[in-house]
Amino acid sequence: MQPTYLAGMILLAVSFSAHAQPMQHSGLLHTKEQLAVVKDRIKKGEEPWKTAFEKMKKSPQSSLSYNPKPRANVECGGHNNPNHGCDDMTQDARTAYTHALHWMLTDNQAHADKAIQILNAWANVHKMNTNSNAPLVVGWAGPPFIYAAELLRYSNSGWKQDDIKKFENYIRSVYIPVTDNRTPPAPNWMFSILEVRMAVAVFTDDRKLWDESLETWRYRIKTSIYQKVDGPEPIRFGEKSDAFMDKWWWGAFKHKVWYEGMAQETCRDMPHNQLGLYGMTATAEIAWHQGVKLYEEEKKRLADFMEFHAKILMGDARPAGLCPVPKATSIQNTWEIGYNHLVNVLGMNLPNSLRVIKKIRPTNSERHMWKWESLTHAEVGKYAASLPNAIPRNAYTQGSSLVDWKNSRIDLYDLSGTVRHSFQVMTPTAVNSRIELPLGLYLARIRAGDKTMTKLVTLTSNNQKELESALFGAE
Repeated sequence: MQPTYLAGMILLAVSFSAHAQPMQHSGLLHTKEQLAVVKDRIKKGEEPWKTAFEKMKKSPQSSLSYNPKPRANVECGGHNNPNHGCDDMTQDARTAYTHALHWMLTDNQAHADKAIQILNAWANVHKMNTNSNAPLVVGWAGPPFIYAAELLRYSNSGWKQDDIKKFENYIRSVYIPVTDNRTPPAPNWMFSILEVRMAVAVFTDDRKLWDESLETWRYRIKTSIYQKVDGPEPIRFGEKSDAFMDKWWWGAFKHKVWYEGMAQETCRDMPHNQLGLYGMTATAEIAWHQGVKLYEEEKKRLADFMEFHAKILMGDARPAGLCPVPKATSIQNTWEIGYNHLVNVLGMNLPNSLRVIKKIRPTNSERHMWKWESLTHAEVGKYAASLPNAIPRNAYTQGSSLVDWKNSRIDLYDLSGTVRHSFQVMTPTAVNSRIELPLGLYLARIRAGDKTMTKLVTLTSNNQKELESALFGAE
């Protein structure tokens, strides 16, 4: 079995369950299964994960002596002027997320405790965001707070249920009201706001908010990136007047020269374009882990966007007649997530985006919304088709025992998608039954009649009984 076939098998399972099932957990920017793949690669000393992890370990955000700085009112004006807690909020969010990653990748309880401390501090103190940049700062800080919370909540981290409930109420009451205008003109704002709203929807199991967010994404991705199928000019939105469109396409409507992949903020500058790219792909990634194929729906539009701007960032000749694009001064840490899915999961070819990635890998978590993308997403689709967590769960619930799966068949795949071992589960399992495989991480596909379960499992011994206990719990 080839990796692409394994990806197809998982995609098929996702497609049948996306709308019938409740929200999948953990299922935001990544899943526990995806991070298990990363953990396995780090353990084996493989690149780029080894270097990316070492970079994260050396970051101030990894310090166990870090103290959060929550405040009741975070006031952020234009360009964060005034800046009353804006940088503190985004820094604390990235730090909580960094410690949550440490917890998932090392099992070090101290990092889980530090992440919990930061989340609880903000949930207990923070009441509002004010001034003109309030929605944007919530769009930057809210997602890493919630990504950390999702990982902690579903990993036996010790986060107390009362504190989890308080955090739920906090993100509902603080993050949602300030981002209720779901259609700001600039894409870098729009998709940052969508990211936090989608994260809240998943964490709180809010299907209405989730469906609204998907609808907005599907509309605004088309108004943000031009394709020939849109017609002779980009799709209009908002007021739709020439003056409005020219303002929010930064003069492009005066030039009336359009290329596929050209975006609203192309004529503004490259940094804001890349902020938009991050939001577009992070939201598509969340949807993917919930079984919704936004990437597939707009794969050409996203790929054209990335390739068009990658060439500009790499200093290639500008397309003829293109508006005067300000000089590309910096490549942002925002390319890994979209590249991994479009190339490693969907099999597309993005050579210019790869040139950009080689310049920034491994990425950091220094500002705005950048969050260790090389560590969490680089090439993971090659090994496990991103292992989405949205496998049908009507077939299996936590608490099911080995007895529930008596006479099931188990196929163990390695992370290249090759079946390495198959056996029939019998109860009780013979004590001397052995699995002659190298110890390590495998994908187990379990079938019993019309029930199917797929999950990652770490083979820690060659004893079949111990593997079955790891899959189902003790008999």
